[in-house]
Amino acid sequence: MEKDKRTGWLKDLKVGDEVFVIGELLHEVFLQKIAIIETITPAGIIEAGGDKFNHYGRGRITDYRTLQLTELTPELRSKHLLSVKRERLEAKVKNKINDINISKLSDEKLERLSTFLEEITG
Repeated sequence: MEKDKRTGWLKDLKVGDEVFVIGELLHEVFLQKIAIIETITPAGIIEAGGDKFNHYGRGRITDYRTLQLTELTPELRSKHLLSVKRERLEAKVKNKINDINISKLSDEKLERLSTFLEEITG
């Protein structure tokens, strides 16, 4: 049986700990998420968020897509949660804007909307 080769912060991980997963596609980030350690084998293979990582914290999906475990610091957690909150708010606003039937707005509401849009984009 292989011995656990993990080093640094990876060596201290336990099942149930949280980590940060970064996914890259041709060196462009396509995924950032907080994941929970599900299993760690005696050889140091880590499973988190449904993906497997070697003792260096690297996971490979294809030749062009890779995953990397990163230590979840309080600063990284805060930054990530703010980013997720922003993404959700943007999606909510876009949906609301798309739902507006401008032709059915009263003249007063259309004028207020126009003024507001000028204020925030001007």
